[in-house]
Amino acid sequence: MSHALPSIHPLFQISNTGTGNCHEDAFVGYADSERGYAAMIRVAKAMALTAYDLLANPESLEAAKVEFAARRVK
Repeated sequence: MSHALPSIHPLFQISNTGTGNCHEDAFVGYADSERGYAAMIRVAKAMALTAYDLLANPESLEAAKVEFAARRVK
């Protein structure tokens, strides 16, 4: 899909390094924790502010569209 439409696949850490990842049962506990929720909110705000920046600055949005079109696999 990212070859047809601009997309993002953000990654962020909710556990200590080396203690688990999203492909383990322990992930549920990390995600359902104060630290996990704080990280999710922080990342959601960053993504929303990025969208706002593009919508509030038409020149940046147009530049992003031009760059994506130039890199697009056809």
